[in-house]
Amino acid sequence: MVKIGEVKGYGSSMYYDQPEERKFEAKISVGAAMLNNDKKNHAVADITTGLSIPVGDRAALEADANVQLGKEVTGGGGEARFVFDATPRLSINAGAGVHYNNFDQKMLGQEEYEFNYGNTAGEKPFYKGEYSFSGEGLKYHKSRDTERTIYGTAGVDYKLSDKFSLSGGVAFGKKLIQGEEIGNIQQGKYTYVVKEGEFKPIEPTLPGEPPMYTEIPAQTATVDKTVHEITQVENSAFTGNIRLGASYNITKNLQAGVVGSIPLNQQSDGFVGAKLTVRF
Repeated sequence: MVKIGEVKGYGSSMYYDQPEERKFEAKISVGAAMLNNDKKNHAVADITTGLSIPVGDRAALEADANVQLGKEVTGGGGEARFVFDATPRLSINAGAGVHYNNFDQKMLGQEEYEFNYGNTAGEKPFYKGEYSFSGEGLKYHKSRDTERTIYGTAGVDYKLSDKFSLSGGVAFGKKLIQGEEIGNIQQGKYTYVVKEGEFKPIEPTLPGEPPMYTEIPAQTATVDKTVHEITQVENSAFTGNIRLGASYNITKNLQAGVVGSIPLNQQSDGFVGAKLTVRF
């Protein structure tokens, strides 16, 4: 005999008035996804583990941790939620999480050029502090290498039937973008003054003539010099996403689903994928 809140041993029924009592549960999900991140699409494998700890008959604390592995990016993070069964079919949740992405840093652009600084008029350095520096330079721009996002989330789960469920929600947070690098390398010959030059007066050859001077060149030294100027760019940005998902209970402990996250601005990460979840 089927009791209230039970449907053939699992799940809560849309045809009954009482929700199924919450129980301790562990899960592991394996799937594949397309991550829209850093204005590019990255294919990743996704592994998620989670726990659900009951708080009374109609509420639970849930915690998930996941890892994403791709060719150009690896990521992961965790999320904790409080879930409350408002009706037999409708559950609401709220929580917070953190997520990170590590990228394979790439060279976005580079430019070679020639330079000549200091005494550029062809005159050799003469006084202390004067110099000449000439050679070849390289300007470059590297992509970001890390992102860290802290966010809050709220959502609902709705059971259309004993086996099919839909979910939706929002997530808002702040992302810290690090590792973008703008650099300038200059290599060349650097000539500087070791001892200043001077002008020595010469006695005029005839009385009444103005004095004359002779130039004694400065003593200089020339060395190979490399100058590397690096600017590390750090930015923070608001992030927002709309979360959507659907799941189907194949058996009591096996569930298949699709998940998606629609970004609300360019700095937010979009996500679409499929998962197979085993519950214990």
